[in-house]
Amino acid sequence: IVFVSSISFSTWATQSNTILEVIEVTAQKRIQSINEIPMAITAFNAEQLNEMGIEDTTDLATVVPGFNYSNTAFGPPVYTLRGVGFNESSAQATATVGVYIDEISIPFPIMTKGANIDIERVEILKGPQGTLYGSNATAGAINYIAAKPDEDFEAGIKATIASFQTFSGDGYLTGSLTENVNARFA
Repeated sequence: IVFVSSISFSTWATQSNTILEVIEVTAQKRIQSINEIPMAITAFNAEQLNEMGIEDTTDLATVVPGFNYSNTAFGPPVYTLRGVGFNESSAQATATVGVYIDEISIPFPIMTKGANIDIERVEILKGPQGTLYGSNATAGAINYIAAKPDEDFEAGIKATIASFQTFSGDGYLTGSLTENVNARFA
């Protein structure tokens, strides 16, 4: 069973001045290239998600091949990966696609509505996942990695104004509280 717990993007320049981007993930407890892992993995960092306009787990269906969702009559989304899903509309139904935030399982799909707040990256694994993080998933897993506190002061805000007098916004504030304590508020 493989689960991605870390990802870093690095860029290498070749002799012909072509830039080659290498995606490294930490799966199987060591750093590997995403191409060395025998599993279908899709990974995006926060900058890429922002450029694509991904604001919710349901928006991932537009950029991840084989990932779909449908809304039910009572509100909980039904996620499917590679056609594997459980079309149950009750709020207590367990999902076949596991959703995790910092390796902590979100038990019900209705709770994934705000999972994209202040994230560093998202990793989507296709195929059965074991109980490495306490909950197995038949179809696959979506792992959100939250942005971590930094010792340098930094702040950001994003606001959106749309039609029908709707608006949304989010922001973050990070920095050092004391010499040994850093914090991040979002």
